[in-house]
Amino acid sequence: MRKYLFSQTEFAGDRFSYHGNARELMNGALKATLLFGLPYYGLSHAGPLIESGIVVNAGLQIGAWLLLLFFIPVAIVGARRYRLTRTSWRGIRFSFQGKTWDFIKL
Repeated sequence: MRKYLFSQTEFAGDRFSYHGNARELMNGALKATLLFGLPYYGLSHAGPLIESGIVVNAGLQIGAWLLLLFFIPVAIVGARRYRLTRTSWRGIRFSFQGKTWDFIKL
């Protein structure tokens, strides 16, 4: 789908090329699930499992939301870096040199 969309996008008379593949996308989704999805799920559902009080449940929920708020900029920077490094125009490959931590601070 991306390859088709990029090849149909034209700028200054030439079309873009997309060089990514499905395995790279699957690996990225798997990493995101392991690093953020499972800890988020664990934090958000641990309260009823350990039968803790309301204060502990609230703390676990706050921790889950903080993890999610941290993940959003990490995912945005990672996706932008992947898309740009896999895109070319007139044989010129793009890149993204932005730092994740600088975006998190914003």
